[in-house]
Amino acid sequence: MRGLRLKMGAGLCALGLGLTWTAGCQEPEVAAPQSIPEAIAAETAPKEVIATVNGHPISAALVRRLAKAQKRPAAEILDELITAQLLYGKAIEAGYAKDDEMLFAHKQLMVQRLLAKGIEEPFSEEKIPASVIKDYYKANEPLYYDPPLRSAVHLLVKPNSERWKPGEQAPAEVMAAASKLSAAIKDDIAKRNESIKDKAGFDAVMARWADKCPPELELKVEVLSQFPRREFGKPEQPGYRPTMVEPFAKAAFEAPVGVLTGPVQTQFGQHLLVVTSTTPENRITIKSAEPGIREFLAGRERQVQAQAFLQGLMSKSELAIDDSLLAKLQADSEKSEKAAPKP
Repeated sequence: MRGLRLKMGAGLCALGLGLTWTAGCQEPEVAAPQSIPEAIAAETAPKEVIATVNGHPISAALVRRLAKAQKRPAAEILDELITAQLLYGKAIEAGYAKDDEMLFAHKQLMVQRLLAKGIEEPFSEEKIPASVIKDYYKANEPLYYDPPLRSAVHLLVKPNSERWKPGEQAPAEVMAAASKLSAAIKDDIAKRNESIKDKAGFDAVMARWADKCPPELELKVEVLSQFPRREFGKPEQPGYRPTMVEPFAKAAFEAPVGVLTGPVQTQFGQHLLVVTSTTPENRITIKSAEPGIREFLAGRERQVQAQAFLQGLMSKSELAIDDSLLAKLQADSEKSEKAAPKP
């Protein structure tokens, strides 16, 4: 027998080569046995044996398939399978074939294979028609579109909030005074040749005009970061909802960066604003979105099919549950949970 580079790590890795391991490394299409002892008893001679380990055959077809799938040398794959078979045989000798945890793990592997063959493969991502992808993209197009954004700073000349609460309409003469004051502030900024670039610039203006502001009005500086033109829909269409009040939003998205704009009148008062930055729109094409859509739709369909499959099994099965014993176990578990030290 040729020299083997047997490694513990390699042997353990062989058990996770992508197949359900069964003793003897039989041909890959053999139906999975119902338990580990049955797996041992169910060994069949492969059509082409490349090696034996204590009488257990290793299939050449298995080595060939794994070498091709993993793009690794066949000799390296064989070494790992031999190591795995040696360890597997020793585990059987140690009595692990009858261990409850091992039996449970084997059942889990069979369940995974059942779901893979019956649900995952029939409803794989590749089998979703292009028309379904297109319809989903069209129905959920807002998910694949980032609208253009603006950041701005503005000085608001508004009715005094101590006299008029939010939602209360100030008298027309107060709103007219706000319009007159905002225009005067803008003229003053222009005469001084000031360049408002950020909140600090408007703060300086507000401090300079604080004593000239009549008692029925107040000044307020706000920074607005990365807001879109609208929350939903388009202007002049049913259901349209702007992010900001419409006159302000319109001005913010039409004004050049760094240019003092206004006064813009809204129900809140008069706004002087400067757009500080812009972010262009970003539209994810259907070609870029397709892999994610396929993954989502396939996963959703698998969940539906798995649930239907399980319900069908339950409807044809006889189930008996000892409710009193279940209640006792539940009470014990809750008691243990309460007694456990909290981190």
